[in-house]
This record gives sequence, C-alpha cells and structure tokens, in this order.
Amino acid sequence: MNKLRIYRELRASTLAELLVVMLTAGIVMAAVMEGIGLFSRYTSGLVSQIVEGGRMRESYYVLDHLVTSADSVTVNEGRVTTWRSGVRSAVLYQRDSMLLIAMERQPDTLFTGVASFGVIPEGVDAQPDSISLTMLHRGRTIDISFPVLRPDHIIAREDIMQTERGYEYH
Repeated sequence: MNKLRIYRELRASTLAELLVVMLTAGIVMAAVMEGIGLFSRYTSGLVSQIVEGGRMRESYYVLDHLVTSADSVTVNEGRVTTWRSGVRSAVLYQRDSMLLIAMERQPDTLFTGVASFGVIPEGVDAQPDSISLTMLHRGRTIDISFPVLRPDHIIAREDIMQTERGYEYH
C-alpha cells in the first residue's frame, strides 16, 4: 500500500515583512479612530442643534400662551407686563440679547439672540396689545408677533351693541 505523505511546511516571515504589516495595521487603525472622532463630533453637533430647536419651540409656546391668554399688556420702563383677570401673570424684558421672563420666582431665559422686543404701537395693522419679537438666528432675522386675544364675553358684548345700533333706539 502506498501511503500518502503530507508534508506541512511553515513558511517564516522576515522581520521586514512583519514591520510592513504592523505599519499598515497602524495606519488603518489611525484612520478608523479619526473617522470615529469625526462621526462623534458630527453627532454631538447635531444633537446640540436638536436640543436648541426644542428649547426655542418650548419658549415660543410659553410666550404664545402668556400673551394670547392675557387680558391686556402694559409697558413700563421697557418691561412688558401681561395681565390676566386683573392679576399680573408675568413680566417680560430684554437684557443684552436675551428675552427674560419673571413670573413668581427668579427670571428665566426664554430666547437668546433677541434684537428687539416690545408692544406693537397703535396704528400699525395689528391687534391691540400685540407683542413683537425680532430674533437673529443662524444669520437670519426672524420676526414673530403674538396677539392678545379678546375674551369671548367682550366679543359677545360688542356683537350685541352692534346689533342694537342697527335698530336705532331713541
């Protein structure tokens, strides 16, 4: 019987070949680590933009609720006060480029990057006691108006008075 002989040879690598393999692995590893760092910076920037957008949206809704639910708005020394049922509900004022709100406790920041803030003057095509806010955000100018809505009972009273004027009572 013929027996097959299998020879196994192990080929050895020279020191130069091993050095080339290690250098190649190091270069690939450095490129991968740089890519991971780049991706990490990108995602952290994206997350901060999402958080900033969420804060702006929340601040918008807070200011919108304050103004639209107010009975009236007054201005005193650059501070805008919202009134609800004869009680002061909040004081809004601008300091540097921030819009601050003071309700019951310490002031809190609503918006940053505020260029101007105040009550829209009479004679402008806007509802009385409307508030205007101009912001600079990422190189763009954003103008927002918040109207003070008239309560339903006042609207109903005006409708009744208009109807009675139509009958011309003497």
